[in-house]
Amino acid sequence: MSEMGFCRSPHQCRLRVKTLKANYVRAKLRPSGNASQPYTFRYFPEMDAVLGRRKDRGPDCVSVDGMAGRCAQRAASIPVDSNPSKTAERLPPYSSERSFGSLGDSETDAEVKVEDGEESAEGSHAGCSRLQRDLRRQVHLQPQSGGVNLNAPFSCGPSQSDSSCLDPVLKHLSECFQQLLSQTRGLLVQLEGQRQEHAHRHQELLAQCLQREEQRQRETADREERREKARMEHEIRVLELLSSLAKQHGCSCGRSNSDVGNPASRRHPEQTHINEH
Repeated sequence: MSEMGFCRSPHQCRLRVKTLKANYVRAKLRPSGNASQPYTFRYFPEMDAVLGRRKDRGPDCVSVDGMAGRCAQRAASIPVDSNPSKTAERLPPYSSERSFGSLGDSETDAEVKVEDGEESAEGSHAGCSRLQRDLRRQVHLQPQSGGVNLNAPFSCGPSQSDSSCLDPVLKHLSECFQQLLSQTRGLLVQLEGQRQEHAHRHQELLAQCLQREEQRQRETADREERREKARMEHEIRVLELLSSLAKQHGCSCGRSNSDVGNPASRRHPEQTHINEH
């Protein structure tokens, strides 16, 4: 309705539907003298198209024609007493005032307001329900013809046969359930064993990884230590070589200085040898 441009609340829609139903009931109950136009309700074709189909839908969906006819039959089936006051007391007030009192209304009053339509619909339903209760009381008070007890309990033979037929099925279902339960328990035990085995393997792999990491760290430390030791040995050898070279250079320098200070030492060795002789 909002897409079509109507702004109605759910409560207003319900009241409008009740009003249309009440007007439809009035139009069905009102006698019309003109045969060409039997009913003068504005939305009668649409309401009749909707409510007239309910008679073919089952006992729960009752049409307005059937409801109006049954109300009229129940009102006619009430025994007329010589005392009109008692007869008026038997008839429900809503049925006389709401349902059947609308027969003399004019055509313009067919489309009543929302409040009047709701009250008339509720009054007609209340009148029919009260008529039904009164008829039930009269039926219970009257003697039963033919000696047939309508309130006799139903025999429970079919229920017993159904229960006997259901016993094997329930037994089979219980056996299947027990078997499924045992299989499920076995699977759970197996899964728990596999989980523990996987956890043990995971711990073993973790221990192996830790051992390998420790071994790698030890090897790395050993390599670093050997490398440092070799570097220190190389430095020591270089220092020793430098010290030996420094000593040799010092000796050569001292010898050259002594030769410069003593010129006789620079004579020929043979002459020195002859002089010695």
